[in-house]
Amino acid sequence: MSSVPLTPPTEEGSSHLGLDLRIHHIGYAVQSIDDQLRSWVPLFEPQAVSARTKDPIQRVSVVFIEIPGGTLELIEPTDPSRP
Repeated sequence: MSSVPLTPPTEEGSSHLGLDLRIHHIGYAVQSIDDQLRSWVPLFEPQAVSARTKDPIQRVSVVFIEIPGGTLELIEPTDPSRP
């Protein structure tokens, strides 16, 4: 088995393999999007908050919050049997 030497990134966002790896967004499963927005908006001072979107296949509602450096996704179940 061959191995790849671990070296620090040479450029911002570039991995030791020379790939441009970036995180698109981070998702958080929450019981209530509205409750989380009341505390997260003052905390993160977002640049934008998307409209709530329902995903009937996943049985969730989602909201995206644009903050400096990335995007947060709040995911709320719409089916009471879902965690």
